[in-house]
Amino acid sequence: MYRPGLTAPIPAREGTIRMRWLLPLVLLAGPVRADVPPAPPLAERLLPGERDGFVVDATRGCWLWAGGLSDLATDVEARWSGACAEGPAEGPGRAMLLWREGRAVRGMIYEGTMQSGRLNGQGALVHLRNGEATILEAGEYANDLLVRGRVEVLAQASTYEGALRDGVPHGPGVLRSAGGSVSGLWAQGCLSLPGGAWVAFLRAEEACSPAEE
Repeated sequence: MYRPGLTAPIPAREGTIRMRWLLPLVLLAGPVRADVPPAPPLAERLLPGERDGFVVDATRGCWLWAGGLSDLATDVEARWSGACAEGPAEGPGRAMLLWREGRAVRGMIYEGTMQSGRLNGQGALVHLRNGEATILEAGEYANDLLVRGRVEVLAQASTYEGALRDGVPHGPGVLRSAGGSVSGLWAQGCLSLPGGAWVAFLRAEEACSPAEE
């Protein structure tokens, strides 16, 4: 599961959705398996801030791919409810990654299909901070990334629907927010507007402005 980049830290929101997402973290633990698969090679294991890699479900031995975690990430835990005969999570199921980042507890919960331990096929992903949802994703995944679907950033009250590449809008898509909507052909998280203005989503706005000559 991949954590996308954001233009700024998303603040925690007040509300009642906290327990809704914490409960699956408990239910995913499940019973200890007797036929635990082998551990992934050392070179393929996650090193936060250095390389993406597998995290092992300590209860069942299943492997989940994790990417985009900073070097501040510690105590990374994984859970998977589906099959993993050879190690990597396979087929339909529910996955969870949980880690600490400073004083914050972050996490991701995915429900859908997996291939070789990565998100692949139709699914839905919830990003968490201190037990509250911050980003909601749903659609088609390939090689652990959403390639077509919907991304909603709750704190910004903004929703993107369309094509994505490398975790950001790329291709035809529409962005809706309280101020209205914009649509067009996105490139690497940026949309050019008439008059030389730019709109950014899931990346810094300054990265969208053309370099001064």
